[in-house]
Amino acid sequence: MAGSLSQLFDARRELVAWASHDLRAPIANMQAMLEALEDGLVEPETTVPVLREQVGVLSALVDDLFELARIDAGALTLELREALLEPLVDSCLRGVEADARRRGVGLEANVPDHVKARFAPEKVERVLFNLLTNALRHTPSDGTIAVRVEQLAREVQVSVEDTGEGLDEEARQRMFDRFWRADPARSARGSGLGLAIARGIVEAHGGRIWAEARPEGGAKVAFTLPAAP
Repeated sequence: MAGSLSQLFDARRELVAWASHDLRAPIANMQAMLEALEDGLVEPETTVPVLREQVGVLSALVDDLFELARIDAGALTLELREALLEPLVDSCLRGVEADARRRGVGLEANVPDHVKARFAPEKVERVLFNLLTNALRHTPSDGTIAVRVEQLAREVQVSVEDTGEGLDEEARQRMFDRFWRADPARSARGSGLGLAIARGIVEAHGGRIWAEARPEGGAKVAFTLPAAP
C-alpha cells in the first residue's frame, strides 16, 4: 500500500513538473503575439490563425492531463457496449487521411465486417487515433500504414503496422511510458502522453497493448479488446 501511494505521488510530481514546462511555451507564444497585435507590429489576418492554433495545442494538452489523471486515479469511466470494429476503424482513418495525403503516406485497412468487441467506442477510437498519428510521425513519404483487425478465441486484436524506421529495444520497452519520445519525434508536436493514455485505456478494458519490430521493416503496435459474446 505504501509503495503504491509513493508511486502515485511520484507520478503526480512528474506530471506537475511536465505541465509547468510544456504549458509555458504555448502560453508565452500567445502572450508575445497578443503584445505584437496591441503594438500594431503584426496584422490580425496573419496572427489570429496562429493564436487559434496555439489555443488548440493548449486544449489538447489539458485534455491529455485530465485523461491521465483519471487513469492514475482509477476513475476512468467506460460505457461499454457490443459494437462492430469496422466503423470505428473507418472513422479513425478518415481522421488522419488529410495528414497522410500531405505526407505522401498510404493508408490501408483489413477489417472483417462481422467482427464485434465489447468496448467504449469513444475511448477506443482515441487509442487507435493515437496509434495512427504516432505511426504517421515515423513513416516516410511513399510509406504505408495498415490497420488490421483479427478475431481471436476470446478477444479481438487490432494492430497498426507501418513501413517506417522500425523499433529498437529501448523504444519497444519504453514507448508507452509517459513523456518518453524516440529521438526522431522529440521535436514533433504532441504531449508525449498519447501512448501512455492508450495503454491506460486498453488496460481499463482488460486488454493488452504492445509493440514489436516487423521482420520486413517498420513497426507493429497492437492491442486487444474483449470479444463480444
